[in-house]
Amino acid sequence: MDIRDAYFGELYARCGRDPQTLVIVGDFDAHWLNRIRQDFPAQYLNAGIAEQNMIGVAAGLALEGRRPFVCGQNNFITLRAMEQIAVDLCQQHLPVTLVGVGCGFSFSIDGPTHHGVTDLGMMMQLPITIYNVNGVHIAQSCAQFAGQGPAYMRLCKGDFSDSLSRTGSPMVITSGALISECAKAIEGTEAGLLNISMVHPLRMNPFRVPVVVVEDNMGAPIARALAGLGFEIKASLCPQKYLFEYGTEADMLRHAGLDAARIREAIHA
Repeated sequence: MDIRDAYFGELYARCGRDPQTLVIVGDFDAHWLNRIRQDFPAQYLNAGIAEQNMIGVAAGLALEGRRPFVCGQNNFITLRAMEQIAVDLCQQHLPVTLVGVGCGFSFSIDGPTHHGVTDLGMMMQLPITIYNVNGVHIAQSCAQFAGQGPAYMRLCKGDFSDSLSRTGSPMVITSGALISECAKAIEGTEAGLLNISMVHPLRMNPFRVPVVVVEDNMGAPIARALAGLGFEIKASLCPQKYLFEYGTEADMLRHAGLDAARIREAIHA
């Protein structure tokens, strides 16, 4: 099952259980979102291509006791509405969940406007819980997330296993869609693999082995957070520049130096 279907399917079920759940979309389409619109019309709102206003509407509804889930392409609901997220949601600590689809190079063929390689670094500067959703069962659990404050759920696309992890040295730490490339990179090596889902606030005890951090956001926000916790960073792989190309996801990963071959080089360096 695709991660997006897992998340939005569970969100559909949540709408049936909880009439206070409200789904707000920014002219964004998906199968289960359409089902919510059809079967729970009082719990669905299309705010149009107006992300700043969409966040303000969600904040107002949260103040009235509703539980809004704001869904859209991850660049648009974060970069376009950063001020509103900071002021309307975070300063008031409102229980609004942002659901950003298209992390990293998931929407690679749509070009650089859809390369989600800066949202995570920006959002980690705010007091907001961030999940880089990286498996079907985790996606379903995250749709049930009922924190008391703002949250950001970051979705890629495709079917990803929840259990791609093992011990070893060095330990490769990644999050989200890059788990597949990392799994290929460690084949035939002694390296371990850990795929983390909750990336902010990041609470982990340092390993006794060096780590190779692989992430899809410029500025290496996860590597910097791990270094601050005392991890020994053997290598940090992330996009080094903003890419204005488009192509398949595999093409973009090679351009960004995040393909399995480059990860393997970092493991053996």
